[in-house]
Amino acid sequence: MSESLPPRIRLLQAARRLASEGGAALDAARIAQAAQMPPDAVDAHFGGCVALQCELLARLYDEVRDLVAKLTLNMPAGRVRLQLAIDTYLQALLDRPALATLARRLRFHPQGAAIIRQRVTGFSLMFQLELNAVGWPFAPQTARLCTAALIETAAAEAAAGRRLPELRAALLGYFDQVRAA
Repeated sequence: MSESLPPRIRLLQAARRLASEGGAALDAARIAQAAQMPPDAVDAHFGGCVALQCELLARLYDEVRDLVAKLTLNMPAGRVRLQLAIDTYLQALLDRPALATLARRLRFHPQGAAIIRQRVTGFSLMFQLELNAVGWPFAPQTARLCTAALIETAAAEAAAGRRLPELRAALLGYFDQVRAA
């Protein structure tokens, strides 16, 4: 761990590494030790271990969102863009085991649950905008249902530790009507 990095970054990197390994001992002392910092570093720089974990969770979700946005930025609305966004999102979640670990750990904590709700709402809004752009009927309702299906697909893939092509195909098959648009 590079001591030239700011302390908060060192702690976040250490927490990410530990969470990627399963996160069984993702406590303040272990994170500080992995960052080669004193035991009270997490409290000093974040005010506690939950605050550090929540910040890391938000950053990981933001990485995924930014990756999807970057890859789909100049594409026309439609099934191809939806497919790329969905595949990128699901693969990015698989590539970030720390994200699954932290989401599972923090889903019932008020601050963690709020972060998860914000990110889910953001993805649902992306779906809605995409569906509106192609004239899909009931776009807000469809976006909400598709977001739920996407979350279920991500959870199943995380549990399996691999892509589940049949679930992805079922989700994307729903958008075959977009081809006509």
